[in-house]
Amino acid sequence: MWLKLLLITLVFFLVACVQNSFLPHTTIMGVAPNIIFILFFVLVFFEKKDAYYRGFFLAIIAGFISDLFLSSYFGASIISFLATYLAIKTMLYFLKERQEKYLLVYSIPMFLLCLAIYNSLLYALVHFPYIKVTVDKNILIELLYNTVVALVVFFLAKTIYYKKPKDRQLTLFR
Repeated sequence: MWLKLLLITLVFFLVACVQNSFLPHTTIMGVAPNIIFILFFVLVFFEKKDAYYRGFFLAIIAGFISDLFLSSYFGASIISFLATYLAIKTMLYFLKERQEKYLLVYSIPMFLLCLAIYNSLLYALVHFPYIKVTVDKNILIELLYNTVVALVVFFLAKTIYYKKPKDRQLTLFR
């Protein structure tokens, strides 16, 4: 089990390196996707309902690694990821029975809401004394860009997590 957590930590670190070295060159109107948040959301969305320790670990590791690359107060990302994790788990609790064919319908509004919670809380924690509420086109572009990237990652994760079992039954006549 600890090997899996170590591997997840390494994957988050590699994703953070890609996000901070390569993705600033692929911006759309100055906005780059937050693939740390996308990976965090996908892993939490597909985790088992009773595996709370893994989700807290994911939130702390994703927040810690984001804080390493963030040039403001240390701990703001950790708090934002923990609050987002609690929001995801609350939404999944009220969504008791998820059917496989509707996972995309469940995930898009949840992703947009959780991204808004994460970005709002991170902005409030980083700019605490000087908070100005402004709504501009970059917010919409960020939501759309992150959603498109998240849909691709979500589709890949769905194919990995929900593999169809092979029919291993022996049949005499076909």
